[in-house]
Amino acid sequence: KVSNTKLTFYALMVGMVVFFTKSVISGGFDSMLRVFEIRGSVVNLLLLAILPTIVSTATLALSTRKIGATKASVLVFFEPVTAILVVALAFSEEITLNIIIGIILSMAAVVFMIVSGKR
Repeated sequence: KVSNTKLTFYALMVGMVVFFTKSVISGGFDSMLRVFEIRGSVVNLLLLAILPTIVSTATLALSTRKIGATKASVLVFFEPVTAILVVALAFSEEITLNIIIGIILSMAAVVFMIVSGKR
């Protein structure tokens, strides 16, 4: 078994490598470096990257171990849906057809996982 700390670390490292590679290939690395010229933005970016990402990844790993992957995926599904609804209600953001299609596809994937797991 891999500990939750190691699993979180490796998940974040893979994500970092993928996004760094994509930014280098797409030429966005220069514009990314310009952000660091603004005073205080480095600290804000680090806090934004570290706190929510590590907390959510670590709690996902822990909940997967405690309640199982299927139930954890159902819980994880509601996180972006809740964020979309809060943004729509609190900030009057428009919910487009693409967002609705994405929610439906996500729901279908979770239902498929639950149904296929019972066999």
